[in-house]
Amino acid sequence: MEEKEITIAYGNEIQLTTSGLKNKEVFLKISPAFRLKQLKELKGSPLSVFVCYALHSDSEGYTWVDDSTVKKETGFYRTREARQKLIQGGYLYQERLYDEKGKFRDWIYRIFQPCENGRCFKVRGIQQYIRLHEQNDYPGKTPIQAKCEGIIEEEPIFIKEKPVSIVTNKKYTEKDKEMTDLLFTLMKENYSFIKNEPCEKDYCEMNRLSRIDGWDYKQIEYIIRWSQQDEFWRQNIRSVSKLRKQFSQLVIRVKENIKKNKITII
Repeated sequence: MEEKEITIAYGNEIQLTTSGLKNKEVFLKISPAFRLKQLKELKGSPLSVFVCYALHSDSEGYTWVDDSTVKKETGFYRTREARQKLIQGGYLYQERLYDEKGKFRDWIYRIFQPCENGRCFKVRGIQQYIRLHEQNDYPGKTPIQAKCEGIIEEEPIFIKEKPVSIVTNKKYTEKDKEMTDLLFTLMKENYSFIKNEPCEKDYCEMNRLSRIDGWDYKQIEYIIRWSQQDEFWRQNIRSVSKLRKQFSQLVIRVKENIKKNKITII
C-alpha cells in the first residue's frame, strides 16, 4: 500500500470575528504530494467524507461522528459507500465498540492506522471499548491500555501539542495469517497438486474479510473448515479471494445444513 500522509493541527489558530467571538479551529495541512495519487483516488463524496472524519479526529487519529452530521456537513447522503471506499483504500480503519458488559454498541474509526485493542472512548454518553476480533475476553475484564478519552462529535477538540503526521504500513494481523495458513493447509490435504504458498496478498484479503466485511475469526475458521470438508465447496474454494467472494453464500449453506441435520454448535 502506498504511504499516505496528512497533518492535523489542534487549537493553534484563533479566529477573530466582528461579533467579538473568538473561535479555536481544528484544521488540516495537506502536502503537495497528496495531489499525485490521493487526490485522484478521492473524488466527490469520498474526499468530503474523509475530510469530515479528519476534522472530527483526536490527536491519535481516532474519530467518531454521527452519520447525520456527516451528511449535513458534506452535503452527500450516500456516505456509507464513500466510507467503505475509504476503508478499502486504507484511509480509514474501523473497529467495533463494546460497553463494559461486552455488548456491541457502535463503530470507531481511525485515520490511516489500525485501531488498538482496549482503547476507551465516550460515545453517545456511554463509556465504550475497542475489542479486536481475535480477542475472546470481554473488554470489561481486560486491562485497559489507555484512559477513557472523548471523541469529537459536534465541537472541535482543543489539544495543545505539535501537529501529528499519521502513517502506517501494517496491512494484516497475525490472526489473518493464521486463518490464511489454515485454508492453504486444508486445500493441500484435499488436493496434493496444489503447491503454491500463501503470500501477503492473501493475508491482506483475509484481513478485509474480517475488517471490512465484518466477520469475526471464529466464524471464518468454522466456514474454512466446513468448506474444505464439503465435496462441492472444496472444489470451488481454492483461494482467499474465492472464500471472501462466496462467504455469505457459504454461511447460508452452513445454516441450512445445521437446520437440516439438527446440529448443535457448542
